[in-house]
Amino acid sequence: MADYGMKVSEEGHDVFTAQDKNLSLKSGFTLLKVFDSGILTLSSGWNEVDHNLGYVPHFLVYTKDTTPSPDAIFLATGDLGIAIARADTSKLYIKQDDASQTEAYYYIFYEPTDTGTAPAVVSTSDFGIKISKDGFDVKTANILQQTFNSEKNTLKIVTDGEDSSTANGSRTLTIAHGLSVTPAYFVFYEVNNDGNWFSNFTESHLSGAIVEARTNDTNLIIDITTTSSQTVKVKYYILADPGN
Repeated sequence: MADYGMKVSEEGHDVFTAQDKNLSLKSGFTLLKVFDSGILTLSSGWNEVDHNLGYVPHFLVYTKDTTPSPDAIFLATGDLGIAIARADTSKLYIKQDDASQTEAYYYIFYEPTDTGTAPAVVSTSDFGIKISKDGFDVKTANILQQTFNSEKNTLKIVTDGEDSSTANGSRTLTIAHGLSVTPAYFVFYEVNNDGNWFSNFTESHLSGAIVEARTNDTNLIIDITTTSSQTVKVKYYILADPGN
């Protein structure tokens, strides 16, 4: 960061000395700015959402599954019986794994997966905050050259943490989230402190372990399965933004 810009630290961290991971905002960084979000009722086959950005955007999709009780929200990864999602330059596509996956909550971001021409964004009010990335004039910076624009939502981590379990077979970790919505989330895991981290719903080819995660209206629930006595460490992020 140059001798100008903006930094905002998390509570309890001095903004002058805080590490980047403890900053809520830094003008040199990119925040994923939400272009569109919503709920899509799923049917068999590919379900479509138009975005027409002209480039392939970043996206996240969570699906509601009525098999658990209460209903649960799963990150759509296309693995282990979960819905799959993909995008092209005009649409987001979501395919349910089975009929129990009734809805999808999607986020489409302005940020492109490769390159793209920034869409025109017209301000809807004469007040707000814009923060440009280093080297761009905030008065003329387009949406892809902005770190923050108060008219655009960015996903927010409300809590994060680690937990671990050592056992053989299946076990469950339950983390209360205390939110009024069923939240979006991320979960990653490591086996036997080997330094290799996998996303939930991805089977570790190194150890054979599987970690599956879901949220409902009260908890983040993490199911761990191993074929021998192994220590599985999980790192979780619970978002303030809804997964349904």
